[in-house]
Parts: sequence; structure tokens; C-alpha cells
Amino acid sequence: MGIAESTSKQQKPSEPEETTVFEDRISNLPEPLLCYILSFLTTKEALATSILSSRWKTLWTLVPILDLDDSELTFPDSSIGSWVFRSKNHHQTGYRFRFADIVSRVWVLRNANPFPLQKFRLRWHYRCNSIDVDTWVHTAISRGFLQELDLEVFLHQPFNLTSTLFNHAKPLVVLKLNGSIVINPPSSSSSSLGFPALKVLHLHSVEYANHDSFWRFLTCCPVLQDLSVESFSGNCPCNFKIIVPTLKILHLHFLHLSYELEINTPALEQIHFRGQLSKDVLLKNLSNVVDAVVIESLYISDDLEEFGNRVGYFIRALSNVKSLHLDSFTTHCLYRASEFDPPMFHNLALLKFDGCTSFRHGLLPLLRRSPNLEALLLQKIPADHEEKTSIFEWIVMSSHLKTIYFKGFDGSMDELQFVRHVLKEASFLETMKLSSSCLNSEEKLHVLQELLMFPRKSRTCQIEFI
Repeated sequence: MGIAESTSKQQKPSEPEETTVFEDRISNLPEPLLCYILSFLTTKEALATSILSSRWKTLWTLVPILDLDDSELTFPDSSIGSWVFRSKNHHQTGYRFRFADIVSRVWVLRNANPFPLQKFRLRWHYRCNSIDVDTWVHTAISRGFLQELDLEVFLHQPFNLTSTLFNHAKPLVVLKLNGSIVINPPSSSSSSLGFPALKVLHLHSVEYANHDSFWRFLTCCPVLQDLSVESFSGNCPCNFKIIVPTLKILHLHFLHLSYELEINTPALEQIHFRGQLSKDVLLKNLSNVVDAVVIESLYISDDLEEFGNRVGYFIRALSNVKSLHLDSFTTHCLYRASEFDPPMFHNLALLKFDGCTSFRHGLLPLLRRSPNLEALLLQKIPADHEEKTSIFEWIVMSSHLKTIYFKGFDGSMDELQFVRHVLKEASFLETMKLSSSCLNSEEKLHVLQELLMFPRKSRTCQIEFI
């Protein structure tokens, strides 16, 4: 019986070895879905897929997004005609074709398909040519489907996109311009000109042809909701007149004083101002602003009183905010102002303060006018004994304050003692949060263990140390 079994086993045919078969499921996906996947890649990455197979060779040209950056754009030799682009070092000359040659070829391949472009982003910082830029922009919007245009270009001579943009960019929803671009809207108020669908407009470091160029530009944007303006040169004084009923978000950054500013925006919810505040400022209809940032750049002036009055006027217009972010110089200006009578900030729930000076004279008057403040974020615990005592007394007396965040905590004995006193006396505190960039993980663990040993008057108070 044993012999028969042995013979049977010997006669059993051997099983074939298993082979692994890789199935290309991605390439079998429908073309619209593949294009959707490629839209999340940069143009460089999408173009690199053309070497995968014949199916992928021209697939990147169907993607409705072009993202071209002279600091990142490179091509494999086999992708589009054995081109080699320059090194990231702008001063090296190890390339055969200029950035303009590469982009022009991309446009030729891209325009061979009927699918319209919806987003065009161009970053060109080195040897930028205005003729090429104007040609590419015109090509991008000529089919009438472009929804987002993002240009960051720097030339020796600024160039004007007036005729191209204002006549052919009706579907634009997002427009971002940065660099050597002159804003010069047509003087005609014809309804055929402008951007009837534009909701987001960013104008950074651009130039303005005339005093009222900015204002005339905004009149062409009837449904604008998000506006960001950065102006770093006062060579051509400009009137930044912002009267937009639909505007909800406004970011302003000025590093000069040669401007006029008028804001009349009844729907505005967020306003962020950074830089230098001009004396020619008029503010109206800001009652719906709930989030505000006012960060003043240090301006060397003998008349800090006048400068403080400007800041005070700006702050008074924000009396309904729920979140307010200030820096130490802003509060210092408020302290020096002769005409600033702080309003009551009944809705203010969050106050952020960057800086380690002007607590007692700048910050405390605002705290005392904020009866419903729930969260206070300080860059650092004050070092001055009187300022520290004043802040401590206000914290203990506040019945609404739930969260305190000290961002620049260094774990010194003086700071630990201050936190100990706050935890011991604050009845309504729910969270004490501290963070430090100067302590390592072992030191943070040691400090946290010490913090957790402190007695807390509020039984619900939690301590966080990051």
C-alpha cells in the first residue's frame, strides 16, 4: 500500500510556476478622468507622463491647466523633441533653448487639441520678454473659456495688458497680477469691457498708469469678493478707492505713504492691513467686519502723536470685530495718540498681540474695553513687573476669558511663576496653552511635568504645551 502511494505521487504532474501579471488599470480609465488626475500635477509632471506609452503621449495637452515656472520647468530629453532646459542657477548657461522657446513649443502642442484652457499660471523672472508674455496671455484667453489667470513676471520695462484683458477676459473668476505690469484700464465705461464674473483680484507690486487707474479697474469688477493689494513704491501716488458692495475679504500691504485710501464696503467680513498707514484715509460701512489684522511697520517719525491718531481712527472703525490681531508698534501708536478714545468692543472674542512691549499702556486699554473676550494670544509674557501685574489682574477679573496662549514661552522661572499665579487665581479659565521654539523635546517634557503640578482654581482648565 505504501509502495502504491509512492508511485502515485511520482506520477503526479508538476504544477506550473505562478507568474505575476501587472495590469495597467490607470491607462484603461476614461480620458476625462485621466485628465482630471493630471490636473493635480504641475505642467512639468503632467508632460513627463507622455513617455509612458502612446496612450499618454498627448494626454497632457488635454489638461485644462497650464502652470509654467522658469525656476522649475525642465523636460526629459525624450518628452518633447530632446530639449534640455537650463540649470536652476540663473547664471549658468548649460542649456540649448530659452524658457521662451520651451513655452512656445508647449503652446503649439497644447493648441493642437480642441479642449479649452481654464487656468493659466506663468512665473517668469529671468530674461522676461513682454512680447512673449502678451502673446501667451492672448492665446490663453482667446477662446473665451479661461477662468483663472495668474501672472508673476519681471521685466526691465513694465508692459501693459489693457487691450488683451479688458476686451477678451469675460469668463475670468480669478485674476492675480504680480511684477512688471502696468494697470491702465480703458477710460470708456462701456459694459462690454471688464470682468463681469471676477471674484478674486490680487494686485501685487504692479504699477498704475494714472492716479485713478486702480479705481477705474475696480469699476470693471461688479461682483468682486476677494481683493488683495500690495504697493511697495510711492513714485506714482495712487488713489486706492475701494467702493465695492460685494467685497468680503480685503488684504492691504503698503510700504510707503504716498497714497490715498478710501474704503466703503458694507459686506466686508475680513480686513488685513500691514505696512504704513497714510494720513489720507477714509473708512465707511465696516460694521460687518468680524476679523481684522492691523500690523504697522515701524515708521521713523518725530510726530508719533499724529501717527497714533491715524491708527486710532482705523481701530475705531472696527468696533464690531470678533477677532483682532495687533502688534506692539500698533498699540504703542495708540498709546501716543491724543485723539484715540477706544470704543467698546462688545463682540470681540479673540485678541492676538504680537510683541513684548506696550502691554500696560497699549494693550490694557483695549482689554478693558473688551468685556466679552474669550481668548487672548500673547507673543510673550511681559518682563516688566508692573505690566505683568496689570495683565495678571485683568485675567483674574475677567469672567469670560476661557483661553490664554503664550506663544513665546521659554520656560524661565519668572514665566513659570506667572503661569502658576494665573492658574491659581483664574476661576473661569478652560485652556492654558504655551509653545516654545527654543526648548528641545526633553526640556518641554520637563516643563510640562512641572506645569501639571501647579494648582488650578478652575477644575476644567487644561494645560497644553507644544
